[in-house]
Amino acid sequence: MENKVKKIDNIITGNTGENIVRNLLDEVAFITKNENDWGEDFTGELIIFRNLQFRIQSKASLDPKYNDFIHSHRIECNLIDNWLKFPIPVFVFMSDTRTGETYYILVNEETYDPEKKDQKTY
Repeated sequence: MENKVKKIDNIITGNTGENIVRNLLDEVAFITKNENDWGEDFTGELIIFRNLQFRIQSKASLDPKYNDFIHSHRIECNLIDNWLKFPIPVFVFMSDTRTGETYYILVNEETYDPEKKDQKTY
């Protein structure tokens, strides 16, 4: 029973994080929920530049760790490697669901620097 409760809590936290991101971007972009989840939750398209699209991965936590960024959920390195090959940019958003504070980062070679060659998560 405890695993079911934890899974439900994770779904609620994830949905809250997604809603925070949608609300933050609502005035600047059209946000569409992706039908198939390949690691990105949404596709965005800027309102003023209709042909400028991007993908969004939303992460959320009730108790994130802070320094100059929110740290909480790790992402699989093979997923990031795929994002680096995407024809459109991918942004990762991390939200503190208690406060709504949200940070984002563009996934690219400058922001992705695994410590080891065979590292599984980042």
